This record gives sequence, C-alpha cells and structure tokens, in this order.
Amino acid sequence: VPETAEYLVARKYTRATLQFPDHLLSEAAKVAVSVQEYCASRDHEVQAYILADTTYNSLSVDEVAAAHVDADCVVHYGRASMTALSRIPAFFVFPTQDLDVDAVASNLSSSTLSSLDTPVLCFLDQPHLHQRAELAAEVARRMEAAGSLSPHWTWPDVPIRQLEPEALTASGAGLASCRAGDEHAQTDSAGDATRGTCCAHQGDCSATAPADSSVGELRAAGYRWSGTEMGAGPVTYIWIGAPDAPALQLLQLTRSTLPWWTLDPTTYTLEEGLPVGVRRLLRRRYALMERARDASIVGVLVGTLGVAGYLGAVEQLCNAAEAAGKKTYTLLMGKPSPAKLANFPEIEVFVLVADPQGQILDCKEYLAPIITHHEAMLAFSPDSEWDESLYRLDFGTDGPAQASEETDATSELALRAAKGLRLTPVATTGAHALTPASAADYLVHKRSWRGVEAPLAGAAPAVPRAAVEGRSGRAAGYQGEPSNL
Repeated sequence: VPETAEYLVARKYTRATLQFPDHLLSEAAKVAVSVQEYCASRDHEVQAYILADTTYNSLSVDEVAAAHVDADCVVHYGRASMTALSRIPAFFVFPTQDLDVDAVASNLSSSTLSSLDTPVLCFLDQPHLHQRAELAAEVARRMEAAGSLSPHWTWPDVPIRQLEPEALTASGAGLASCRAGDEHAQTDSAGDATRGTCCAHQGDCSATAPADSSVGELRAAGYRWSGTEMGAGPVTYIWIGAPDAPALQLLQLTRSTLPWWTLDPTTYTLEEGLPVGVRRLLRRRYALMERARDASIVGVLVGTLGVAGYLGAVEQLCNAAEAAGKKTYTLLMGKPSPAKLANFPEIEVFVLVADPQGQILDCKEYLAPIITHHEAMLAFSPDSEWDESLYRLDFGTDGPAQASEETDATSELALRAAKGLRLTPVATTGAHALTPASAADYLVHKRSWRGVEAPLAGAAPAVPRAAVEGRSGRAAGYQGEPSNL
C-alpha cells in the first residue's frame, strides 16, 4: 500500500483503478480504502476504483475497463505478463511467497547443475522474486565452498514495476520495448532505463557472460537479463516456482529445444527435462497450423485492446490471409468462449491476437480451432516450415505471406481442395459438381437465405427506399385497428 500510494502522490494522479485477480477480490475493498487513506495523509485526494472482472485476462493490464472511468493509471495486483502498454500507465504489485532458501540452494548446489560448464539461466516465479538476491548469494556460497562454482549463472529479474504507454514500431506489427515510468529511474551507461525507484531488488546478482558470446539485455515473459543469446551456444534453463505458472509455459514453449530443470517450491524436488505435456502441446499446435492452411474463412479474434502493436498485428494478419486467398472477419467480443464463437459456424479457424500469456492453447472445447499470430503467419505462407526452435507467442515480426499465382487445371483442383470442397460426379451428365465437405462450407455455398436485399435469380438489385413509420401500440391492439374485433 505505501509504494502504491507514493506512486499516485508523486504523479499527482486523482483517479486510479485497482485491478485484482479473482482470488484476491476478497482483499480489494480493504486495499482500496487503505490506498485512499494513505494518500489523504499526504494531502492528496485519490478516487480508487476496483476492477473486479477483467475484460480479457487477469495477467494483462485492463485498459478498456480503466477507460470507462477515465482513470489516470492502473494499479495491477497479482501475476503480470509485463507486456508493453498502448494507452494508460500502470504500476505493478506482485504477490509474495517465501521460499526455503537453504532447501532450494541445497538442491541446486548438490545436483549435476553445479558441474555444468555452460551458461545457466535461473528463473524465479514472480511471487519469489523478493528473495532473488538472497538465493543467488546462497547458491554461489555453497558452490564455492564445494569448489564447483560455475562462472556462467544468471538470475533474470523483473526490475521495472511501472510501465508507460509505448508507441508502435515502424512496421506496426511488433511489440515496443518497455521503459521505466518513473522520472527518477536509474539508467546504465548506455542510457537504457533498467530499474525504477519502486523496485524492491536493488542488488544485481547476474553473472558475467563469456567473452566470446553475444552480450546484451534479453527479455522474455516479462523477465530481463544480460547474457548469452539463444543462438550463441547451449544454455540450461532452471525454473523455481509453480509448475503451472503462465510464464513457465511461455518460456518452455518458446525454448523447447534447450535443456530444462524445474523445482517445485511445495515439494523442493528438482526434475530434469521438458514436461511431456509441453511436447504434446507443440505437436497439437503444429496440427492446428496445418489445418489452418486448408481453411478458406478465417476469423481474426481481437483478444486485447491494451497490448501495444495489436492493431498492426490485426492488419498484418488480414493482409496475409488476403494474399493467401482467404476471407477474413475481425471479431471483438471480450473473453472468448465456445458459446460465443459457435455463433460463427462459417469461420473454419480463429486467430487470437492477445497477450502472449493470455493465448488459448487448449481449444478442444471449441468448434473451430484457435491459433496464434505466429502460427497463422506460417499457415498463410506457402513456403514456410515449422521450426520448434523459432516458435513464439507474441506478435513478433513475421514477414507478410506471399501467395503464388496458379492458373493451370491442376492448381485449380488444389485450390478447391484447400477450400474444403471435393469434386463428385453428377449421375445425369457425367460432369463434376462441388459438394461441401463441412458444415461451414454448406452454410457458405448451399444456404439459400442471403438477406432481405438479395435479389432473386435473374432479378435486378432492389432500389433503396426511404423508411416509413410502422404501426404503434401493443400486439393486443395496434393504433388504427377496430376496437370491437
């Protein structure tokens, strides 16, 4: 509460929205009152609004709901994806959960990890970041005492707890980089904002990368670190935190070809290898991507209005689909659900433009598959190939798809097959006719109702006419009807 209030007072914000996940709503009222009282003690009046139901997902900043009350900022509580914002500044308050530092350090220093001579990235789940420096120092002390200290251990952090709205990149399709929102943020020698004054982690325990590697600030799932690029050599990843954390799933899906170790803080057991579920999910994503290649009608599902670059991503998808000969519909409906998307049976595949940690990766309950921006760009590009090492969940900078022009008869048959249609012989004439191969194709090609303005076969289009006033009253007796009937 004090850090939140100081943030509001320093920036002279008078209307703030407090965004809580579902499991913290029971504390929302007390926090809102405490923030207002603390600001009042500093001679600054603040009106706090509670965002109890997020528009899309609880990990991203709900700029849509905040705009309804014309808020100056959003204070986000709980886990956060830390994606770049487009309109409203935000302040983040992470949950805290204490680790048994001795137990974790003992597991890390006594395992085969202590003898690795390759770079190691050790990620802590957001609730444990407040013990990052303490844990790093304890692991280094134990390894040094055992004579097995590796010089390449790096501990990524989330150093920035406040974000400002970012402008889009020149292409409009990529995510802009985050920056510190506080005017007093400390900067390094290169001028990049690296740490805000509200950050609780003032120590830097990142190890120095090898001299022959590509060194720079790297970012993933909201974390930042300085070290080796993924393509510069083998890197071992360690995750300390909940096994179902959204950030862990993002990291493992986008780095599935690298060695992984996970440590569950509830059992303090260290496990080696990528979970079987991640491999299975990647295979399913590949199958859905191949299925999207054959779709003729695509629904671009806008799953965010706050992540910077979403408009450019939507435009890029529509252009790529058009170049591939597909028809697109753009839909905006808040949180997607099977019931909502079932209202569009003509659409054969949906592309969700959303926060990287808010993607719907398990879409078994939906009538049509839901794929990501990256998967769609691969599906719409005829010469693209699936590569797990290049898999991503953000908007990225995927190039536009190029559609090849085919004019011969063989290509025409292939085009019809890609649209989900099959050729069947007609018994009377021996010719071939197109038969729908799915319910969506039937609705598109065989549905007789085309709307009230659709002319009959051979008729000219209807001439628009001015609207006239209709009947008024109730169904039991409209005005102008005889009353004795």
